[in-house]
Amino acid sequence: MGGARLLSRRITAWDDRQAILFLIRESTDWYSDWYDMTDVVASSGEPQSVDIFVFPISDNDFRPVWDYTIVTLRRVWLPSNSGALEDPADSTTLEFITDGAASPHPVISLADLRAQKEELEATLKAGEGIEGYAACIAGKLAHEQNRRANTWVAPQYEKVLSSGLAEGTEVYRRTDRERDATDYHNYWLSGDDMDLFQALRIDDDDDPKNGYDHTLETVRPLPTGVYRMRFNWQHYADIPCNYRPDDVYNQWTVSVTAPAGTLHEAFFDPVTLRQAQGRPSAVGADGTSGVLKPAAFTDASGGAATIHSISYEASSAGSGQGGTVEIEVTPNGVLAGHVVDFIELDGTVSLSLDVVDAEVNPSTGSGQAGTLSWSVSSEPWEDGDMLMVRIRGAR
Repeated sequence: MGGARLLSRRITAWDDRQAILFLIRESTDWYSDWYDMTDVVASSGEPQSVDIFVFPISDNDFRPVWDYTIVTLRRVWLPSNSGALEDPADSTTLEFITDGAASPHPVISLADLRAQKEELEATLKAGEGIEGYAACIAGKLAHEQNRRANTWVAPQYEKVLSSGLAEGTEVYRRTDRERDATDYHNYWLSGDDMDLFQALRIDDDDDPKNGYDHTLETVRPLPTGVYRMRFNWQHYADIPCNYRPDDVYNQWTVSVTAPAGTLHEAFFDPVTLRQAQGRPSAVGADGTSGVLKPAAFTDASGGAATIHSISYEASSAGSGQGGTVEIEVTPNGVLAGHVVDFIELDGTVSLSLDVVDAEVNPSTGSGQAGTLSWSVSSEPWEDGDMLMVRIRGAR
């Protein structure tokens, strides 16, 4: 009854077309005469999946059997685009529909189909001797076909962190466990803020089969702001042929908030300011050297303000008597009543400067740049350090 039932329900929309037929062998746990096979039909009335050969077995026989299926989603049934040829010998010019439900139909010529076959054969030959290579190529093709047939939207993830947290602060953790795994998945980041985070794989026994974790972590204390990146991964089965699909990722947004009373926060990565005339020993950051970002901010009254530079200079070479920290800021006096903290990679404050203790360089007007300077007992930072600066209200 199964075969007759399928024949009676057969869709005949393409009966007058020539076709190239590819058979896919699929395993199934069981098939019987009473098995209800439902044809999937698109809104256009054209078939999406049609079973061609079914081999019924008795209800008492549960042996696995093979069933050959035409599945348009997998591009295995290619009816011709123009019906029968006027000249059957001219078969190379015949075009075949690759998606039954698509409108207009994407098509491929027989010559192009043969070229693709030769290209695939060459690709497979190039991977001879590499374990899992053929399966990797098959998985790659299946993934690309699925993406062409379906709309995919990257999952969106959000996290809120406090500013100034130590490097290695965990944003996300997940356990991966696949019993058939032959290797680990690969993970990496991309996007505007990728350098501020890291994707890690964590396993205490070097066995991917019994599970391991992957994490998203910070690489330094972060000032207030919104940070975005893509968390990409490569499935272990895609490693033999080095397939890295562009659409396999999660989109991350990390919002970092500052403590109450904070006026401004910024990255501060000092370097040796050799270009500064007369200050060859100064170490810091300004508009052209090092990192002082963001330099502009809004002051307590809502006005525009800018830190032009932060630097340290030893009192004299080899004296061992500390030196001077200078901050040039516009407008003059904008930091009155505040404290400037410098935060290390471990999240601790390595230096705290109260503006009330600063020596103020006279300025010609309140809108002009002013320089604040403090004497310090030892060198607070070195060329290449990664710091964060916070300007907060004095307690």
